Amino acid sequence: MSSRYLWCLLALLLAGCAGKAPVKVEVPAAPAESRPPLAPPAAPVASVPAEVAVTLPRLDDGNNIFFRSAATQFEPTERHKLLPHAQRLKADGKLVLVLIGHTDDLGSPAYNVAIAENRVDAVFQALRSLGVPARQMQRYPAGEEKARNGCATAECRVFMRRVELVYRP
Repeated sequence: MSSRYLWCLLALLLAGCAGKAPVKVEVPAAPAESRPPLAPPAAPVASVPAEVAVTLPRLDDGNNIFFRSAATQFEPTERHKLLPHAQRLKADGKLVLVLIGHTDDLGSPAYNVAIAENRVDAVFQALRSLGVPARQMQRYPAGEEKARNGCATAECRVFMRRVELVYRP
């Protein structure tokens, strides 16, 4: 396949996205080899259990870390929400916290999963810096697949850009 063909294909793809809001993709500073695995080897998460699903009207602000549009780092004002979770996890070594990354419906499915993964990683690293062992956390970047139907307003999308903190029984 010629490079000219690939450039034309890329131009067509980008032209198709011209009507959408611009997206910012951040590249992690550390090389992939130094990043922790997506899930601790001892306790991988294959899928979100049914009891984890939460609908938007019941969102608990203390169990959700919210992000700005296209951002993969949360605001410092959100960090205080992690302190009680870190204390709880350190007090009970048997507890497991599932970090579920959600996104709005802007961007491609692949982009949204990547954003959700980066958001989950940001919360994971923040909890690690507070002394929570990696074995007590599981990661699940859901992307937009768990988005509420009919979430097409800016106000609704604000609530979709989050990492949900759910304790596994």
